Amino acid sequence: MKSIGIILKQKSEEALYLAHEVLRWAGKRQRTVLVDQEIGPRLGHSEVYPEERIPGKADLLVVLGGDGTLLHAVQLLGRLGVRIPILGVNMGGLGYLTEIGPEELFPILDDVLKGKFRTGSRMMLSCNTVCGEKSSQWNPVLNDVVITNSALARIAELEIFIDNTYVTTLRADGLILSTPTGSTAYSLAAGGPIAHPKLDCIIMTPICPHLLTNRPIVLPSTSVIEVVVRSRHGDVQFTLDGQRGTPLSYLDRVRVTRADIRMEIILSPSRDRYEILRTKLKWGTG
Repeated sequence: MKSIGIILKQKSEEALYLAHEVLRWAGKRQRTVLVDQEIGPRLGHSEVYPEERIPGKADLLVVLGGDGTLLHAVQLLGRLGVRIPILGVNMGGLGYLTEIGPEELFPILDDVLKGKFRTGSRMMLSCNTVCGEKSSQWNPVLNDVVITNSALARIAELEIFIDNTYVTTLRADGLILSTPTGSTAYSLAAGGPIAHPKLDCIIMTPICPHLLTNRPIVLPSTSVIEVVVRSRHGDVQFTLDGQRGTPLSYLDRVRVTRADIRMEIILSPSRDRYEILRTKLKWGTG
């Protein structure tokens, strides 16, 4: 691990302070640190690059922020098609993905340099859209692909196929297609199951379905899911990991499969997955 890239929540003074401490730590160990050109001057650091280029030049990516910051970093990695370990540090939010606290960062970094660390290999999703005559391939996503109605008090009508077989025409506020990693995000809030992140599967969760008999389904990771927009009012959109929204029109198609690449997230050496769930979901309290 000769070079360390830093992606941070830029509006967080705590994240900025911790980035400065990482620079000091790395300097003592003769490691190169790469930071965003917008942040470098505030840190007094000269090894700066456009943020989107940092993952392609680093051996390790340290993310200082919350789950949203980590998902942004994953988008950068997916765009470049690189696979390097990510060390996510939770700076105070709920944080299912950024499971390491600031107090653990430097002992873990020392262990990483010695090769003493564990990673969780996370399945990702690939998304393709066909809008009219235009076909688009999007960056792989770690959490979820969400197709939802953007208009107030309107229901989206979505025709669903799995492996070229018609399943149903869903009338609901929307649909979530989630990885196991994303099962504790929007899908959980919509009533979906919690899946262990070591699993390879796709979770299909309706959002406020018109018929209560439309329930979440856990599908094999080899499934090919195609959603055809049947709403004519033009207020449907899809988002990838909550990072962007793109409008969809009548008869537009969204195709979701397992991505060819995976994401490697460095795990906390002091907490297991069930302890994280107990803490975040407050199991056994009250």
